[in-house]
Amino acid sequence: MTSRRSASALTLLGFAATCTGCFSPNLYTTPKILDRGDVRGTVAVEAFDHGQTVPFVPAMRMRVGLGGRTEAQVGLSPQTLAGGFAFGLVQSRWFDLAVLPQLTLLAPFGGRAGGQADAIALLGVQWSDVTTLLLNGGLGHVIGNPKIPTRVGIETDPRPIYPSGLVARLGVGIQWRVGRRFSLQPEFTFQRYFGDPKVNVYAFGLGFQFGAQPYP
Repeated sequence: MTSRRSASALTLLGFAATCTGCFSPNLYTTPKILDRGDVRGTVAVEAFDHGQTVPFVPAMRMRVGLGGRTEAQVGLSPQTLAGGFAFGLVQSRWFDLAVLPQLTLLAPFGGRAGGQADAIALLGVQWSDVTTLLLNGGLGHVIGNPKIPTRVGIETDPRPIYPSGLVARLGVGIQWRVGRRFSLQPEFTFQRYFGDPKVNVYAFGLGFQFGAQPYP
């Protein structure tokens, strides 16, 4: 029984690591910028729907405070690598606003690589000392019509992830600070790709966050 469970888990992980379109659009970040030298990491599990449902995909994100209301961010998920800098425009007790220019490499670990450049606005409203409502929205552009090699039967089937062209996004999440250095952040993101063919992406994830808290 144990060996069967282990084999099932490995199969699921393998599927997640090679599935078509395992692009994590969730950000697991906040518009409240970390102080200089502070570090915060997120490990998340996610589910996707973009014409086919992907039940489980791991994702990670790291944030590092640079000072001057600026922080660096790096995200990693199967077949994607993202990086950007967040700039805090408004930082207050109850309301925060930031912008996040971000570049994502699609299919950098195999297949035909492409990229997505995004300009994202981040909004946070602090409901209480331990809870913050998070909203984000933005526009981007996909370059290169990227593809990922996917196992279909016994053949490798290189399918396009998302079409080249304009993409729009809208996301919502809630951060719940359980302790001084740990929080939970469920997040939902919708993305619309306007290329040919048009694609809708729905992504839900639960982030487990460790390290410095940007909120007091």
